[in-house]
Amino acid sequence: MIQLLVDYNQLLLRLTGRRSCPTCGRLYNIHLQPPLVDELCDLDGSKLVIRDDDRQEVISGRLTAYENQTRRSRITIGCSGGWWP
Repeated sequence: MIQLLVDYNQLLLRLTGRRSCPTCGRLYNIHLQPPLVDELCDLDGSKLVIRDDDRQEVISGRLTAYENQTRRSRITIGCSGGWWP
């Protein structure tokens, strides 16, 4: 098992900030790599869209499900001394 430790708020910022151009497919992040003009694609001027699964309520639910589904494995491996430096 590989565990990546990422700050929860940073993860939410990255995931909820994703936007894409429906015409050319270019990806943006409104927090980290925003378009030059708010909510418009730099290449073709199309209005950027948010995927349904990039909404905070959906992402929060997925992260909670992940935490619940992997907790037992992480505890078991951690207690058995299976973590490597």
